[in-house]
Amino acid sequence: MLKLAVLGSPINHSLSPQIHSEAYRLLGIEASYERFQVEEESFSTFMKSHADWNGFSLTMPLKSVGVEVCKSLSDSVMATGAVNTLIARDSSWFGYNTDVLGFEFLLQNRDLRSVSVLGAGGTAKAALFALGLKGFGATVYRRNPQRDSLLMKSNPKVEIRPWDEVEEAFSSKLLINALPNSAFDSELKMYRAKGDVMDSLYHPWPTPLGLTTDTQRYSSGKDLLVAQALFQIELFANVTIEKEEFFSQLRSKI
Repeated sequence: MLKLAVLGSPINHSLSPQIHSEAYRLLGIEASYERFQVEEESFSTFMKSHADWNGFSLTMPLKSVGVEVCKSLSDSVMATGAVNTLIARDSSWFGYNTDVLGFEFLLQNRDLRSVSVLGAGGTAKAALFALGLKGFGATVYRRNPQRDSLLMKSNPKVEIRPWDEVEEAFSSKLLINALPNSAFDSELKMYRAKGDVMDSLYHPWPTPLGLTTDTQRYSSGKDLLVAQALFQIELFANVTIEKEEFFSQLRSKI
């Protein structure tokens, strides 16, 4: 039986156990998928005490520190500096970033000529790398310029703008939110997106952008959660799945 779990803090709200458990049921694969509250400080100790597990999904705040336990890293992890999937092979951990693949899946058939990204963390870099794989850049609005070089590494076509110009982001054809709920101050909550919105948030609901965006133009963070999980499932179970079909089935469960 596969022994799997999602790690992070906070973790009680995570929908990953529901998604993965349903997927392995559909596939007829015997697997357990749990959730553990793990902080950065306790991550190394946790990994040593769970060395016999098959794989882990990592959420905040573990996507950076997760790199440290890996023997090998995928290209997407190298480009973004963030890992969200750990696979056990030959007594070592191999790291992947399925957020990139999830974004790439969701970006299909979208107009990517005018894309703005809010934020400069791991989720933003995953979105930027996915856009780069499709040959497109984006305009990034961030508060902290210290991460600019990492943003450029994720996608050389990135244009970086200061935070005091963030209102312009809401005029783009596609707005990707990679900010946490805590980053939405009263001013930011006033803006209304004119184009489509792809949110990375789903809890608590409604999210700031979910509250102000027309339903038909809004993609919830649940969409990204399920999309990236499709690729985790393939890695964990060593299978190939029909992603469009599985996306619909798993999305309907949350």
